[in-house]
Amino acid sequence: MPNLYTLIIHFSFVIGQQPLQLHSGQYKNVFHEPFSVEQCKFYVSAIRVTGSSGEMQTLPEEPRLVDAADTASLTIRMGTSIPAITKISFNIGVDSATNTGADATRQVDLSLPPDVSWGFPSILPSQPSPLHTVE
Repeated sequence: MPNLYTLIIHFSFVIGQQPLQLHSGQYKNVFHEPFSVEQCKFYVSAIRVTGSSGEMQTLPEEPRLVDAADTASLTIRMGTSIPAITKISFNIGVDSATNTGADATRQVDLSLPPDVSWGFPSILPSQPSPLHTVE
């Protein structure tokens, strides 16, 4: 079935109830210690939609880099064949097959700029999940 409809996902960031302000925002953690955010970047992949009749579609899009500092990256538009979407789910991160595969058809460079890391071992649990699915 052809993709007759457009799905638009827009990301916005908040800390507590405050909008994220890179470089200038001042926030407090659960211990009331101050912190600020210099950057917020992550990949979104494996976007799946479910329609009101239960039909499901995995959208064949490449992983997308979302960067809070780049307003163009905060909105993702893609085609879908499902007219009435009731559920959207996606992974934050990239699965290992996509990350390490030598897929000649891939058009997205998944190498990260020097200021981005795949993980943060000092703050992650001892058995982190490689992907985090959001629904």
